[in-house]
Order: sequence, then structure tokens, then C-alpha cells
Amino acid sequence: MKIVRLLFVVCVWVFAQEGDKDQSLDCSLIFESRKEEIAAQLKQLEEQQQALMILQNATEGVLKEREEKVAGREKEIQEKQKEFQEEKKKFQEEQAKQNEEKQKEFQKKEQEIKDLIARNEEILKEIRGLKKSKIVETYAKMKDTKAAEILQSLPTQDALEILSAMDSKLMGKIMGKMDPAKAAEITLAFQNANNAKQDNHQ
Repeated sequence: MKIVRLLFVVCVWVFAQEGDKDQSLDCSLIFESRKEEIAAQLKQLEEQQQALMILQNATEGVLKEREEKVAGREKEIQEKQKEFQEEKKKFQEEQAKQNEEKQKEFQKKEQEIKDLIARNEEILKEIRGLKKSKIVETYAKMKDTKAAEILQSLPTQDALEILSAMDSKLMGKIMGKMDPAKAAEITLAFQNANNAKQDNHQ
């Protein structure tokens, strides 16, 4: 209604400036005839403005609700990421721990196997030593000629191992009964073996 009054005042003032009273009256008549139409338009504008405000408020409410949902989703995602990182770290630590334990277990078993191999080698060495002693003892009980006959038929290295385990006097007697060529071959092998031992010690 304020706008209607303002329009009326403006209209009257314009025509008053021109000094035309008839036109002022015409303006008043025209204004009065269109008063209801203008009021209806104003009412329509007010309704549209109210509807626009309602729509704006509703839109703001929807946007606010969506922003809250997005914020909630972001927070949920961050929590999930944090949980995932913690699980990943925990898994890696467990894997590292298991790998370390497996490595220690493997090293322990490896050492046990090495110890077992070393022990088996010692046992084999003892068996070989006993076997060699028995063989040497057998040859020592033989006559020089018979022992020499058998030993010179063996490969040089085998004969050397048996003879080197005997007493030097007995070894001399047996080698004295051997074929000179075979005895020389065994003697040379014996010297080479001694030289190799000395080189290893140096």
C-alpha cells in the first residue's frame, strides 16, 4: 500500500508542476481505476517474494543437510583410512616379527645340521681310524714277505696309508721285501705327502 500511495503522490506532483488540474484529476481517476489491479499485482509480487524466501530457506536447508552428510562421510573416510593404516602397520609388524622368528628358527636348524654333519664326520673318522688300525694290525701279524706281496699289489696310495700307520721298523722290513720299483713308488709318494703337510703348516 505504501507503493500505491507513493505512485499517487508522484503522479499528482508531476501534474501540479505543469499546472494542469484537469490532468491531475484524470490521473487520480486513472489511478483509482487501476488501484485494485496494482494491489493485486503487488499482492502477487509479495506472494512470489514469500515463495522465493521459502524456496531459498528450503534450498539452504537442503544444502546444509548435504554439507553435514558430506562432512560426515569425510570424517568416516578419514576414520576408515586411519583404521586401515593402523591395520597395515600392525600386519607389517607381525610379518616382520614372524620373519625374524622364522629366520632364527632357520639359523638354529642350520646350525643343528652343521653340528650333526660335523659329528658324523668325526664318527666316520673314528670308524676309519679303527678300520685302519685293524688292517694295520692284521698286516703287522703277517710275515714280512706275505705282507709285502699283498701291499705291492694295492694302489700306491692305499699301500702308503697302511704302511705309514705302521711302526717305522716294521714298515722298513715289509718294503724291503717288495719289488724295488713298487717300493720306490711308495717312497716317493710318502715324501710328497710329507712335503704337502709341511707346506700346509707353513
